[in-house]
Amino acid sequence: QGIPTRPEHVLITTGSQQAQWLVMNLLLHPGDTVVVESPTYPGTLELLRALKVNIVSISVDTEGMQVDRLEEILLAHRPALIYTIPTFQNPTGVCMSGYRRRQLLDLARRYAVPILEDEFVGDLRYEGHSQPALKALDTDGTVIYISTFSKMLMPGLRVGYIVADGPVFDHLVALKRLNDIATSNLIQRAL
Repeated sequence: QGIPTRPEHVLITTGSQQAQWLVMNLLLHPGDTVVVESPTYPGTLELLRALKVNIVSISVDTEGMQVDRLEEILLAHRPALIYTIPTFQNPTGVCMSGYRRRQLLDLARRYAVPILEDEFVGDLRYEGHSQPALKALDTDGTVIYISTFSKMLMPGLRVGYIVADGPVFDHLVALKRLNDIATSNLIQRAL
């Protein structure tokens, strides 16, 4: 995906749903606000509701999240996190344009809001060219990237991962140990 990283910045998870859970449990507190695309993955909405956070939606069009509306949301709500599926957005299937990806990163940096990039099917392209992952464009650790092998190979595989930088990575590792100690070695070997 063009992400400059090293193995010590990759945390193996039990699917991308656990990756979401870990990131959101680490970064969010009840009453915080999260910006999500509308529509978005229902499982994410369920998780956010369970965490008792406020959800602010931003519409999706043929170029992905309507980032031109984001700054007013950032000013009005001061969110703790932006959650996006920029590549083959779920459920619409649209891909965020390169211009909007750079615009999103710029706004997130200016307002010091982390981005959780969920790229669960980025490798399933049949035509056209792919845009770089937000994390590939990230120069300062603003983006936490999650993905999974479940969609590419088989849904029951349940192996995903998180790519993160800085202290947040160490906190995610500690939270993962509390959650399940480790993702199945047998499943990882099979993969």
